Amino acid sequence: MTLMLTFLAALIIGGIVVWKVIDSGFGMKWLAENFQKQADEFWMRAYTLQKAGKYDEAIALYDQSLAAERRSAQPRQAKMALTLELAGFCYNQRNQTDNALASSQKALEIYRKLGDDKKIANLLNGIGKLHARIDQYEQAAAAHQEAMELARKIGQEPTLAAALANLASVLR
Repeated sequence: MTLMLTFLAALIIGGIVVWKVIDSGFGMKWLAENFQKQADEFWMRAYTLQKAGKYDEAIALYDQSLAAERRSAQPRQAKMALTLELAGFCYNQRNQTDNALASSQKALEIYRKLGDDKKIANLLNGIGKLHARIDQYEQAAAAHQEAMELARKIGQEPTLAAALANLASVLR
């Protein structure tokens, strides 16, 4: 005879109490999957608000998406990087350059760990533009230079062209 542990779990997610009967064999899987589903729901709502120009609301939901993703058993790093990148875009639209830089640099760190050179090159261009916006021209030039070198290495001509134009803009 096997012993099956069963209990009632209350989980507060986004202000909603979710009850679920969890047994000892499947409970943690349900929780992990639920956190990822919650992260996806927050993300989709945030993205919709971002597209509608409601950047403050989008930022709040991107933050909730990140929090839910971090609570999952295996956080999806690429999803977290994209979420941080989009939050950075929203901060930029709100002229919160310091927050945009911080969010973008966190995304860049994850993309570097993942080895996603295309995303790294594109994000470096954006980071360079943010630095230029606050008159940090050396950091801007360094970011555009790195984006240019990486784009050349991976054969991304549009990114290379953008990096060259951005670098020229900073150096003039």
